[in-house]
Amino acid sequence: MPYTHFDEDDPVGTSTGPSVVATIEANLQALRDACIMGFFPRYNLSQTVGTGSAEAPQYRYLTHYSNSSKKIRVEYTYSSGKVTAAAYDYTEDNFSTTLRIGTKTITYDGSNNVTASSWSDS
Repeated sequence: MPYTHFDEDDPVGTSTGPSVVATIEANLQALRDACIMGFFPRYNLSQTVGTGSAEAPQYRYLTHYSNSSKKIRVEYTYSSGKVTAAAYDYTEDNFSTTLRIGTKTITYDGSNNVTASSWSDS
């Protein structure tokens, strides 16, 4: 039996019966697997240097495999070569409109060890 990837288009409002439960279960399992793997299958990674460098790009993009207008963008802020913030945005129209998912802030000690991270919905 082949692996069932996450299907954002199913179930739909007109779905009924046992197939809805099977679809929801398969989608939840695919989401679980994406969390464990640390990436979302069927999304392609690219990066743009922007104000950063090849080693420390300003942006990384996860682009939907079949609809290139659907993207998640991560914008990185650096200090002394370390990521101090990562802002996450989602778009379905190639950033004509953007939904802010949130921002992760990271702090370090004097030895460059991560000491804390926090999440903000803005």
